[in-house]
Amino acid sequence: MSRRSYPLGTGLIRSYPAGAGLLVVITTVLGWLGCDSLSQVADRTADLLNRVPNANGTVATSNTAPWGTAVPTQFPSQIPAQNTGYQNPGYQNTGYQNPYPNNPAPANTGVVVNTPAYQPEAFISIGSFNIQVFGVDKISDPTVMSYLVDVARKFDILAIQEIRSTDDTIIPRFAQMISQFGVPYGYVVGPREGRTNSKEQYAFIYNEQKIQRLDQGMVVRHPSQLLHRDPLCVTFRCRTPDPRSGFSFTLMNIHTDPDDVPIEVNALVDILQLARQAFTYEDDFILLGDFNASPRQFGRLAQVSNLFAAIPPEMTTNTLRTKCYDNIVFDRIATSEFQGKYGVFDLASFYKLDPQQALLISDHQPVWGLFSAYENAQPGLAAQPLGFR
Repeated sequence: MSRRSYPLGTGLIRSYPAGAGLLVVITTVLGWLGCDSLSQVADRTADLLNRVPNANGTVATSNTAPWGTAVPTQFPSQIPAQNTGYQNPGYQNTGYQNPYPNNPAPANTGVVVNTPAYQPEAFISIGSFNIQVFGVDKISDPTVMSYLVDVARKFDILAIQEIRSTDDTIIPRFAQMISQFGVPYGYVVGPREGRTNSKEQYAFIYNEQKIQRLDQGMVVRHPSQLLHRDPLCVTFRCRTPDPRSGFSFTLMNIHTDPDDVPIEVNALVDILQLARQAFTYEDDFILLGDFNASPRQFGRLAQVSNLFAAIPPEMTTNTLRTKCYDNIVFDRIATSEFQGKYGVFDLASFYKLDPQQALLISDHQPVWGLFSAYENAQPGLAAQPLGFR
């Protein structure tokens, strides 16, 4: 909730603004469609538009052609969702209209467990997603990428873990795929981290129409080298009519090593303190990612005063629905912008996939929380300290 000046940085970020010359557009479209001339476009386009999956995972005619020469199609055993007329209970009385009416309604518990979908301008959705072994093989699979792109577009900011490739174009290509639907997405990518030959990177993908990056970002390293992959930390601010009123926050992207979970989760207490010293112009710190632990296993982290885990331990975040690994953690007093709305985006349920099909996307589910776009906002539902969970 701080109101201070911010050092601007360069070098870690790229973006894809909308608009290009007509010649470039025509040439690019011809390449995408595999056509040598405009005379072949009509037939090819008709074929493409009949095979594009919509937001519910079913195949329907679309006015937006996908990227690349290979067109994503539905998984073989998908069953179209039934029209329940569902309106997301998490956003009632806000003017919000759910653009996915086929999305089945969860139990009315006050906790939204599906997807944040579109957010009114007064709110932003912050998500985290371990995209299992996100590399060349996955980004070259048009079916899997059709779902990953659709998932990413539902969030204003998405923290990504487990980018595992020597190819530096994975995240730039991903951002370009997302941006081709009309909203420009920027990205920040961290260095390769890890103690073995299997290195990983963190990244953030964000909606540039709603979110502004405020610093270059940095990796906060533990002085005793207790973490296999030290977190990537970047500060953002919501775009509001008066820039001084936009919610600003530092995201800390983390993926603990499954073999050293107790040590690494405890070490996050030190990392949080170091980040507060490094980012002196900010007081909203949000630690998010794959903790490989539920809040009941947070050790020292659970003892930090006022620290709150958005995803409770009884909610499962892995695709097989057996473990609570992923979370969004912050100081519930300092970050009063949190609206008390959070959830796990169940890929199999939302897209009508069987477990094996969902595992082709990832062995984790995205998690998310809803925050006000404005500083000093009143919190939503009452939140308990992490240690009480």
